[in-house]
Amino acid sequence: MPATSTIPFIFASSRNGELTIDGISSRILRANRSMRGALVSTGTHRLVYSYHPTSVRVGVALSALGLMAFVLLLKRAAVPARDDHFSYSSSQGTTRAESPSCTAILPPG
Repeated sequence: MPATSTIPFIFASSRNGELTIDGISSRILRANRSMRGALVSTGTHRLVYSYHPTSVRVGVALSALGLMAFVLLLKRAAVPARDDHFSYSSSQGTTRAESPSCTAILPPG
């Protein structure tokens, strides 16, 4: 049986983390109470620890939503407002209301 030893990591959490030793998925163990580690046999090995925190995924999703909302607001602000104001004038007892698209004669009152 080959000799094994524990390799400690400085990472405090193994949640959302993956460990491969020489390309093979391996179990992350608790070492020295607050650290994590792995059992490896004697010799040269390649250990890859990948950490994928949920908070990063949530942050990316929220940032994407915020960016989309910002772009939509910019597009909405870039659309020119319709000129729907009215001007009123009065002559000889009638009121004339004018807008850029129509003119109406209103009865006195």
